[in-house]
Amino acid sequence: IHFTYAVYDLSEVCIRNLLFFREELVMNKIEKCKINKSEIIIILVLTVITSLEPLCIDTYISSFMDIAKSLNTSVANVQATLSVFLGGFAVGQLFWGAISDAVGRRLPILVSLVAFTIATVMCALSTSVEFMWAARFFQAFFGCAPVVISRAVITDSFGASKILFAFSVLAITQ
Repeated sequence: IHFTYAVYDLSEVCIRNLLFFREELVMNKIEKCKINKSEIIIILVLTVITSLEPLCIDTYISSFMDIAKSLNTSVANVQATLSVFLGGFAVGQLFWGAISDAVGRRLPILVSLVAFTIATVMCALSTSVEFMWAARFFQAFFGCAPVVISRAVITDSFGASKILFAFSVLAITQ
């Protein structure tokens, strides 16, 4: 239930911020920075998939005690899942940037989102803390791809006058 509210709140904030920035650009009559509908959609999609990674941290930290109880382990072992997650994120940054440069942007994002979903289900179905560590590593590794690749998509898709705007909207969710 908390996850649903978090996603709803996050999407509401993203849409509100995009509309605010668009309205402000139109009000200031900055023609060279005017964002069209397709660019807003690109920014919105990138913002949503980029926000999955921080959401994976924020939604489960408050339930460390419950996770420790359900896995019959100590809270310290559950806290280690956060370290493993950050390690997977670090390794993923090295991997996904090079892959997206070699293969393209779309395929790595799609593959990583599918693998991220599988890893997330594995986390939910964990029966031991060791399995949870492995699942959290892969969740971060695959969840890192949209974070890394979205920045490349922005630099590929937007002109110099719009890049700063796109990055600032993307940074709001993180």
